[in-house]
Amino acid sequence: MILGCPDDISLSSVQEVFWTEPTATDNSGVTPRLIQSHFPGTIFPMGITRVLYLFTDMAGNEAQCTFTITGNCVFSDMVFCAWWFWIIYLYRLDDLHGIVC
Repeated sequence: MILGCPDDISLSSVQEVFWTEPTATDNSGVTPRLIQSHFPGTIFPMGITRVLYLFTDMAGNEAQCTFTITGNCVFSDMVFCAWWFWIIYLYRLDDLHGIVC
C-alpha cells in the first residue's frame, strides 16, 4: 500500500522543487524496494515531467505512484523556455519529458 503520493505540481519558471516522498508498506512487514525517477530538490525545466515511484515487494508485486511537474511558460520566460526546449529536444534527456512550450 502506497501512502502519501503527491499531487501534480505546477511551476511558473525553471526551479528547484521539493515534495514529501511517498512510502509503501507490505503485509509481510518487509519494506518494499523503491526505484524512483526523480528526487526532491531536483531542478525542473519548462514542460511536463512525470515523476515515478515504483515499489516492489519480495514476492515481485509492484505498486506505483506517479505525478507530474509542469513548468508553464510565462511571457517573461519565453526566451528561457525556448532555450530549454532545444536542450531537451537535441539531447533527449529521457522519455519522461514532454514539452508544452
